[in-house]
Amino acid sequence: MVETVWLARHGSRLDFVDPQWRKSAERPHDPPLSPDGLVQGKQLGARLKNEEITQIFSSPFLRCVMTADIAARQLAGSVKIESGFSEWLNADWFSSPPALLPLEELERKFPSIDNRYSSRVEPSYPETGEMVLERTGKAIEAVAREHEGAILVVGHGATVYGSLVRLLGFSMDQTSKILGEVHYCCLCKLSHGAGSWRLDLAADVSHLETRSGGDRFH
Repeated sequence: MVETVWLARHGSRLDFVDPQWRKSAERPHDPPLSPDGLVQGKQLGARLKNEEITQIFSSPFLRCVMTADIAARQLAGSVKIESGFSEWLNADWFSSPPALLPLEELERKFPSIDNRYSSRVEPSYPETGEMVLERTGKAIEAVAREHEGAILVVGHGATVYGSLVRLLGFSMDQTSKILGEVHYCCLCKLSHGAGSWRLDLAADVSHLETRSGGDRFH
């Protein structure tokens, strides 16, 4: 089993910085990173450079893939697209399943992606809060069980919460109190030993120059 799990939220998203972007976007629910987000991705990679990360997993949403790809360039690793770490498919946010870049196109755009990997968990639409916690919990258990050493997961606020709830056995309320705001490119670190998980770092942003994005769950 994995000994260390690093959880990161994606970097700053373009549509929150430039609301006009959505009006002409082909996939309005799948924004790229903003210029600040690109910088945050580099700072995330720099922070983790000496942590001996062996595997990197990413949500298939573009902002997460871009963040993971930037970090992977500094960590000399490949990125595995895991749909189990996708955004919360909340009917209040999405009127239908959001359109994302096909995996084949992501692989062409980002050579760091490991095209041999297939997702262990798939989301369904629409999802309740309980459903997204269950889905992300299954995903983190699967990748932790199948790999060794230290891994990095780049996802959304829902990914961070769901992973912590499952691995630590805490309630959502307990996890929220521990984390506080889950800013862009914040980091959580969990260590496994003696049959249980320990939270060593909670939503840390000390590696970032620009700290923002804690005002929304996703």
